[in-house]
Amino acid sequence: MRNRTGAIITVANARKYGWKVGQKVPVISNTVKKDGSHTWTFDILAIVDDVDHPGVATYFVSNYDYVDQERIKDKGTVDRMIVRIKDPARATQISRTIDRMYANSSAPTRTGSEKSEAQSGLRELGDVGFFTRAIVVAVLFMMLFLTGNTMMQSVRERIPEFAVLKALGYSDRGILALVFAEAVVVCILAALVGLAIAKIGMPWVKDVSPNLGQMLLMPWSALLTGFAFALAVAFISAFIPALRAKRLNVVDALAGRA
Repeated sequence: MRNRTGAIITVANARKYGWKVGQKVPVISNTVKKDGSHTWTFDILAIVDDVDHPGVATYFVSNYDYVDQERIKDKGTVDRMIVRIKDPARATQISRTIDRMYANSSAPTRTGSEKSEAQSGLRELGDVGFFTRAIVVAVLFMMLFLTGNTMMQSVRERIPEFAVLKALGYSDRGILALVFAEAVVVCILAALVGLAIAKIGMPWVKDVSPNLGQMLLMPWSALLTGFAFALAVAFISAFIPALRAKRLNVVDALAGRA
């Protein structure tokens, strides 16, 4: 408050730009100054860290009066106010209370959570939910197609081997279980690798883009859902090849083999 051109930056900004406390830095902005310049000069007074996103949050806090008095237009206005509340469960109630306070003013407010704001920004690109579901369905269809084709080819190439197993006394149910087990192993291993990459990779995305990473963080419950889909893909893709192996005729399968 004593230094009009003072500014406080985060650890991430200091590391990115090499700024230090006491340094005078120029910042180019779309906000035009009285002299027609776009360059604002600030004195770095402190470097702080963000408790929610330590080491990755990038914000620049300056004196409002300095910016408001020096800019050429929109004086006395703000674009956004951020309010931190103690009880997240009361977010909706507090938002409505704030909006009622300014309902009859010349500048009514529209209060919402940062998560809602981020989701609203994504909705501007289109129906994200629809696109997500469409992509998931397309991926599952391709997985079913590829896995089913792989299983059918695998069973087709080993028809004589299954016939030998039946000749040695393996039951039809045993052959059926063998094919299903092979499909389950393949799909579960693939799901394990994919889910592990997603679980490990999402925190990295959060480090690069905290807001996007927060929305994409995968809860542990999603792992169970992923394994459930993997099992479903395994059983559906192996159903027809398993039935073919189960109904295999030993004589026909071994015909023409020495």
